Formats: sequence, structure tokens, C-alpha cells
Amino acid sequence: MEKKPVHEGESMINNYKIERRSLPLIPIRGIGIFPNTVLHFDIGREKSINALEEAMLEDSDIFLTVQKVADLESPGENDFYEIGVICKNQTNDKNAGRQYKSIGGRQK
Repeated sequence: MEKKPVHEGESMINNYKIERRSLPLIPIRGIGIFPNTVLHFDIGREKSINALEEAMLEDSDIFLTVQKVADLESPGENDFYEIGVICKNQTNDKNAGRQYKSIGGRQK
């Protein structure tokens, strides 16, 4: 992203290219991820497994965000943060119906 100096009366948002795209979403519980890090975690919820499989089929990135209340089993739209990390799938192992993941954070 190219940064330009901010001039008086100009919003900082005007200095950045905004890219909007839809990505599969996984709200994670009790852990967080940052850009340029690798996170190992397991996925058990059907919605999360479906999101992961969608990303794998399309060879796309996935959006990870933190769930606000960790023990909420079926979070709705207001139950996770809007800010998260765009990630790339690195490994995938299945055992007893659960997915075990290694995901690399790419950008916030």
C-alpha cells in the first residue's frame, strides 16, 4: 500500500487503497493471532469446518477474528470482533471429526 502525506483537511483514509472482498470467517475462542505469525488450533464447530473447507476448495484466504465470549457455542454476528487477521491455510489434519490447523497470519 502506498502511503501519501496527509494534507490539512484531508482524511487519512484517502491515503490508502481500500480493498473489499468476501472471505470465509472463523471466530476463534480464547486465543488470538497477529500478522506474520503462525497459529496452531483445532476446529470443531460445523460452521467453522465449512468455512475452512470453502477456503481450501477455492485456495483462498480465511478471516480469523476473536469471539467475545469464549464459551458461546453458536456465536452470531455481534458475538465476535469486526477486526481480525487475514490468514492463509498452511496445514490440515483431521482426527475424530475435528480439524487441526496451522494458519499463517498475513495482514490485519
